[in-house]
Amino acid sequence: MTRSSRHSWRGWLPAIAAVGLGVHGSALAAAPTGRFTVSGDEATVRDNRTRLVWQRTLSTETRTWSDASNYCQGLNTQNFGGYSSGWRLPTRKELISIVDIRAYLPSIDATAFPGTPSANFWSSSVYASGSNAWFVFFNDGHIGNSAQSNKYYVRCVR
Repeated sequence: MTRSSRHSWRGWLPAIAAVGLGVHGSALAAAPTGRFTVSGDEATVRDNRTRLVWQRTLSTETRTWSDASNYCQGLNTQNFGGYSSGWRLPTRKELISIVDIRAYLPSIDATAFPGTPSANFWSSSVYASGSNAWFVFFNDGHIGNSAQSNKYYVRCVR
């Protein structure tokens, strides 16, 4: 097993919020009204703040970093969500943008993104070493980097 590095610059915020609000275990938070719009076919979610379109539900399969990128590219040929181009692995900043620090286990809007596991998700951002890539841990919003050969979940964006 390869070691990964975790950075907790955001990770403590959900825990403090949960304790302060008396929340125990899983908390279902919703983003501010109007932040996300679910498509009519429920395949995608539009972030009205960033204007990005996200894959709503996930494959249950985890992938290496390279396979995750190929998976997102493959959505273009499937005309996923009615889009035949633009699907890709999100950058670290894009992926962090959908972390909901008011939610915990997982730290995401469960209404817009149902069934999201509290797990690591790949970003397209390569770590300075070149052999690792950044991920976001949707248990509590931590970010970290890990060997690209590790298998994590993927949520594609366009």
